[in-house]
Amino acid sequence: MKSTIRFVSAITFSLAALSAQAATLTVGDNLMIESINGQVVSGEQVQLAAGNHLVELRFSDRYYTNANSSGNWVKSAPLFTQISLTEDEALSLQTPKLSNEVQAREYVRQPVVTLTSANGRNENLSLQTQAQLMSQLLAAM
Repeated sequence: MKSTIRFVSAITFSLAALSAQAATLTVGDNLMIESINGQVVSGEQVQLAAGNHLVELRFSDRYYTNANSSGNWVKSAPLFTQISLTEDEALSLQTPKLSNEVQAREYVRQPVVTLTSANGRNENLSLQTQAQLMSQLLAAM
């Protein structure tokens, strides 16, 4: 019985310590996190360890031309960026305000997100397609 209590306490303490050191990454409504460092994830918020991470995102949003319109979807292929997180940092990736389908299609051709944090971090990050990412990796070899 004592060993079970110790085991449960150790697990609880480990999880608390892990969550205390984790960083949080969230994205806006029109972005989805597809993978982190090649590991599939889903959702608009993930917990990450401190360090550098390759983030795969996908843009998707619906734009309406009028009140009777069923809307047109604008979607991107996978988009990649690299981010660096510190312990207990909460980061957010947001697209610029896109008011219509034309702006959204232009955005997908040249995607940029704004990375912000509660501690004042604010920077624009260009997103890359898979082909651009592979070209960059091969050029670095």
